[in-house]
Amino acid sequence: MRPAVTVLASASLLFSHPVVAFCEDIHLKNGNTISGHILSEDDKQVLMATEFSPPIAVLKSFIASIEGPRETERAPEQEKDVAQTPSPCVTSCVLLTRHWDSWANIGFSFTGGNVQTSTLSGGSKTTWADGPNKLTFQVSNYWDVNRGLGQNISVDWGEARYQRSLHAGKWFAWVADEFERDPGKLLVIRTAPGAGLGYRLLQQKSTRMELYSGFDWNLAGYSTLPNSSSAEFVIGNTLQRQITPRTQIEETYRIYLDLSSGTTPRQLLDATVTANMARQMFFYISGVNRYEPNPNTGVKSNDLLLLAGLRWAFFRRGE
Repeated sequence: MRPAVTVLASASLLFSHPVVAFCEDIHLKNGNTISGHILSEDDKQVLMATEFSPPIAVLKSFIASIEGPRETERAPEQEKDVAQTPSPCVTSCVLLTRHWDSWANIGFSFTGGNVQTSTLSGGSKTTWADGPNKLTFQVSNYWDVNRGLGQNISVDWGEARYQRSLHAGKWFAWVADEFERDPGKLLVIRTAPGAGLGYRLLQQKSTRMELYSGFDWNLAGYSTLPNSSSAEFVIGNTLQRQITPRTQIEETYRIYLDLSSGTTPRQLLDATVTANMARQMFFYISGVNRYEPNPNTGVKSNDLLLLAGLRWAFFRRGE
């Protein structure tokens, strides 16, 4: 078992999603901030529309302050005896988390009959964005149990990526490094540091799409086979699309062309559909595919995995 690809992505461009005008911030006492548009308010709660979910009700007992296009910054009625300004601790927490998006997920797949396998997956992604700078860390783990053969395999994949916006915010420069570990392919470690340029083709509230290209250096170490090293030309795209107020699709597709051999390029395709269940909890269906054009003896070229599971969003501030 190894990381894999899905075929879920581009049809989502046919759908549309109403855009919420974000003009107010609710600062919570735990340091988090919720951005959106306040629909209504009473003595006990505030009803707010957000980008990530249907309207949510926030109890005033949890609120430190509310700010936006208002006459004054308001505090909950229950806190009249407390100063309107958040404490230094709350303010520090808000400043530390306001530029972050972060989530973690756990998924599972099960097959029976001729192929008796169980796969447990876990992963997380954290993005920090402030002005022209964007930094992303992502890791995934796949634990595969072949019940028929009594074999266990753990596969790991991850990436660190930095982007810096250039002229007018449309163009950006990127620097990244991927890593992969897959005992099923006899791969002890693969690392691929690279850099290049990208272009933000779409920057709407409901749709974001980036195109990019560049070069990397693919270094692979194997347990019982000769190590390999080659330069690659990389081209790819990322897509985020809000299909409905509760449903979103994310897609990443990359092609790696080996410049030394000129053979069929290796490819990576990831696609995930998430549905908001309750506040910060989401249900997701994910497909992953990794294609290697010249696999080692006894190893197949294509790895495909379909999973379903739950995702928990820690911060959803937006970029």
